[in-house]
Amino acid sequence: MGQHRVSIRDGIWDRQFQMKLVFGILVAVARLVALEPWVVYGTVYAPVSETFLQEPTVLYTTTDCVVLSNPCFQMYYTGNSNATWYAESADGKTNWTRYTSSVVAGHTESSVLKIGSTYYFYGVNTGVDHTKIDLYTSSANNPVSFTLNTAAVLTIGTAGTWDDTLLWNNSVIRVDATHWYMIYEATGTTHNGTFECGSATSSDGITWVKGSLNPTSGPLTAPAQCGNPWLTNFGASFYYWAGAGQTCAGSTSQFTLSSTTVFNSVWPSVVPAFCSDGMGAESSYAADPTLIQVGSQTYMYYAASNGVVSVIRLAIANQTIAQLVGATTGGSSYSGKITFDGPVAGN
Repeated sequence: MGQHRVSIRDGIWDRQFQMKLVFGILVAVARLVALEPWVVYGTVYAPVSETFLQEPTVLYTTTDCVVLSNPCFQMYYTGNSNATWYAESADGKTNWTRYTSSVVAGHTESSVLKIGSTYYFYGVNTGVDHTKIDLYTSSANNPVSFTLNTAAVLTIGTAGTWDDTLLWNNSVIRVDATHWYMIYEATGTTHNGTFECGSATSSDGITWVKGSLNPTSGPLTAPAQCGNPWLTNFGASFYYWAGAGQTCAGSTSQFTLSSTTVFNSVWPSVVPAFCSDGMGAESSYAADPTLIQVGSQTYMYYAASNGVVSVIRLAIANQTIAQLVGATTGGSSYSGKITFDGPVAGN
């Protein structure tokens, strides 16, 4: 009485449990042998005083740190109070420390780059009506003292065009002194307010000309979309990551990679690049990817939300950016290489 009798059913259950355990271990090992390029480090920035963090741009400096000692990682991001804020970290993973005040008020969804001793800030004027991008600059290697350089370097399109309603995120690169490139996100009335991406070029970073074949993403209809782009190039080839807003592995957040050798075009190559696991901190969405190369690794920072708060998270690939986009050997072209990893470290 009171003793458990071992039965055939118990043995079957034990074997099933063991098989599931072994299968789980094999899956984990497979992910660790670089069958997938990205491993999610986890949440790296979520200050208690801020509950809405989005649109990070991350740089690295050996000379310009103003919060911490040199060198440091620099993050510009959309924070509370409809403004762009600035923080620094020694390793890019931990102990991000925010500057005492916002660096550009009334402007969010920005792209920041440094050329020579000057920082260039392209931000959407959300303090007014979300219809223009203004250029702010900060000189003398100072990453936080921005003043207005030129207002409305890019504006919404005329009535009936694909971008005639609102401007959103943008990403700017400079190839040389007379060749500047931008991918920007917009909504318009012609495609029922669907987020789409377009291109623009400039010879000085101030006067911009929109691509005649916009949108680069082609005419999308809901729920397909192209949003929060991050742009780079290798020689004559251009690449941008963007939020696709399409379902993958039960999540509605997928980043895609587009590429072309003709900047003013409908970019023909669109492949999966990263898939959110749709759990925990990313249960509502993942968006706003920005990449930075750290030695032979690539760090991708992105915004994520659980529906209550939005934080900045980090995924790491053991490949250079060139390898990730297939611009050099030894990397992946991403086709069929989507990761579903959850946080493995960090907080």
